[in-house]
Amino acid sequence: MADGSGDNGPRRARGSAQSDAASPSSGAGGTTRRALNPSQRPSGKPRPSRPTARVQSIVWMLGGSLPADRIELSSLDGASVSLRQVSAEDQARWQDKRRTRMMGYGALGDEGDARQRSYVHLPIPEWVMDCCTTCVEVSRSADLPADVLDDDLFTAGFVATDAAQLDTAATAAADLLRLIVPSSVQVPFTEFLLVAERGHYSQNHQASSTPGFLWRHVRDRWDLPASQTATIGDWWTSLAAGPNRDIIRWPLRRFGVAMQRAFMEDRLVDFVIALESLFSRETDPQRNPGALIAERANRLLGGDRPTRKLRTSQILSAYGLRSALVHGRLPSESDIALSASSIERVLREALTELLSALDQVDPTAGAAAPSVTSLATPASFNTT
Repeated sequence: MADGSGDNGPRRARGSAQSDAASPSSGAGGTTRRALNPSQRPSGKPRPSRPTARVQSIVWMLGGSLPADRIELSSLDGASVSLRQVSAEDQARWQDKRRTRMMGYGALGDEGDARQRSYVHLPIPEWVMDCCTTCVEVSRSADLPADVLDDDLFTAGFVATDAAQLDTAATAAADLLRLIVPSSVQVPFTEFLLVAERGHYSQNHQASSTPGFLWRHVRDRWDLPASQTATIGDWWTSLAAGPNRDIIRWPLRRFGVAMQRAFMEDRLVDFVIALESLFSRETDPQRNPGALIAERANRLLGGDRPTRKLRTSQILSAYGLRSALVHGRLPSESDIALSASSIERVLREALTELLSALDQVDPTAGAAAPSVTSLATPASFNTT
């Protein structure tokens, strides 16, 4: 289910197979041009020579409560990052989009040939939006080349603001929240806004998409305790600029995808993918990979003998069930659910360990090495 106002713009659906990189030609969205009336244009003033662009990537989340209206996280390559409450302005923006879709050229209703419509229209129910109380917002502004053509403002703004990076970063911040909050944190849709302006002329792009989130959790509520505010700030800094950021990013993404899977068998498969991305190497032998990963996980996470033995058993069981699933066999639902829950705990422990580490860690060896990356070095979050 997607909501857009055109056929250009980025689109993201968690829990479905999609490209990680957003681009002006992928997904659902729209571009509209707006020019002021001649009487509104400043008389006698030349057009400004430096057009500007501002982009926002907003991840909407269900039923959350924060200890403050806005929690600022460390900036990312000049982009501001915040975890905040959904505002009245956010709701008004969507109400206006719904109103404008029902009037004017290309307005949709229940009639007409869908192939003749000027943009995609699959509305997000208002009751879903009403259940969204928190969001992650990542935004950045940039100057555009002085000689850019009016018709190229949007494309130039997308490139100048590195919009795909912001989309990825907003999703990563929501996944970090999932590690802290024990309840299910569901993301029903993401929103992308880009405004490129030069004087009286502007292009306004808005796009959003709804992932396959778990509807049964729409009534769930979660709270971020004030005591955990510093934790999410520290973990975001570690993810963006810490010594283990490149190790963490992909398994964290798979963890977030898994948490929104509608079927438990899909969740288990994603958890094992995340586990492999943490504890496996391309040069590892193909025989009995589960045992090797269990050994490395035990080295990283430690514990007494019974704890390590149980962890090994859980990982081997998950590998066996994953193998059965991907080869067309369906084990019992209770076995799948139990294994998914066990591997989720292992992943949470491993990601927490790496996010909290002050030195660079090699999970495939379970040994710490001197940090080679300064915390001051920003992460790009680039998807290319």
